[in-house]
Amino acid sequence: MSKLFYIAVNYGIQGVNILLNLVFMYHLPAKTLGDIALAKVWLQGLDYTHLGTRFSLDRYLPVTRNEKIKGSYLFVSLCVMTIVSFLFFVLLFIYNDDNKVLLSFTVVGLFLSYINIIKAYHRATGRLEIVNILLLKCYFLPLCISLCSVFYSFKAFLIVYPLSFLMAFGYFAIPIVTRDFHFPSSKYLRTVIMGRMFSTSRMLFFVSILNYSFLVVDRLYVEEKFDRMALGEYSVVMFIFASLFTVPSILTELIFPKVVIQVIEKNRIFFLKEKSIVFFGSLFSIVLANTLMYFLLPYTKYENLYPLMVIASLGVIPYSITAILYHVINALDLRRFLVFSLIASLFTYMSLLFFATNDSLESVVWIKTLSGYILLLFYMLIIVFNKKWSEKC
Repeated sequence: MSKLFYIAVNYGIQGVNILLNLVFMYHLPAKTLGDIALAKVWLQGLDYTHLGTRFSLDRYLPVTRNEKIKGSYLFVSLCVMTIVSFLFFVLLFIYNDDNKVLLSFTVVGLFLSYINIIKAYHRATGRLEIVNILLLKCYFLPLCISLCSVFYSFKAFLIVYPLSFLMAFGYFAIPIVTRDFHFPSSKYLRTVIMGRMFSTSRMLFFVSILNYSFLVVDRLYVEEKFDRMALGEYSVVMFIFASLFTVPSILTELIFPKVVIQVIEKNRIFFLKEKSIVFFGSLFSIVLANTLMYFLLPYTKYENLYPLMVIASLGVIPYSITAILYHVINALDLRRFLVFSLIASLFTYMSLLFFATNDSLESVVWIKTLSGYILLLFYMLIIVFNKKWSEKC
């Protein structure tokens, strides 16, 4: 029942995000949409300030039995994120030219980053009911409040958006996290927690940076090659991709502890049943989203962009497979190959952007869609060659 509720809440969050973006498209000019697209670059950037330590929770907590040790992992991850986030905000105030959109979205990104670490901890320890509470009260509820405020005015939204997440985090998330994290002894912190987390997260840090680059390089490229208005139109096209992009990871979160345990303990690599669940769940979301946009987009100023939105949504399909492959590669401790595959994929993607695009957004959309399939190819090569090497050994 908890798993069904988890899926329902996450689909609800995506639904509210879609409604919010539709309201933006209906009311706001393309230049303001471009500001929002740039602000989301900063918002998403904060989700990587854990420097990979959040991924270490996924790696070690499913096979850790001691509750105090689990709490120590959470403590370290939260501390790392707090320190790096401070530096992130210093950069924001240096960069920000009194752009209230940028500031509002970045503050929300801070609270979402904290919530994601707390959520990852409870997900990895099998406490799905607490994950559901966090999602419902700390994400879905403030998002709904923010959606209501945008009908009053966009200026009101920019104030309510960060305030609603602040209040939800303070009232609901802090009581949960304070009873879970544990202050480790200095000896244990130095020899076990820091050694494990940072030996693992050293590579995962590069992975997180490369993943982030995959998400934002196209937006930065569009603004540089065209202008902020073109970036706004591009964000209209890509918002359906951004909304659907989280679906594979949401579905994978329900089964990844089982995947990690079976890879480590049974050396299992191919998860056909699990991949089918994520693949068909993602495919259903793509069909549903495109159907909704077919009927809703004519009420905005951007109906002519619908064909490009369909193309962009197809870019989600490879991530329905890489979502599980990522955990398999991580559990096999093949992080060096993971980094190599991401670097090679990102290099190919950026080369196509800079050398294969023409003066139209359509070419950028096609290349963005293709990038996921390039990444899937490299992930598959890692799995196949690792299996062949293991058989020879």
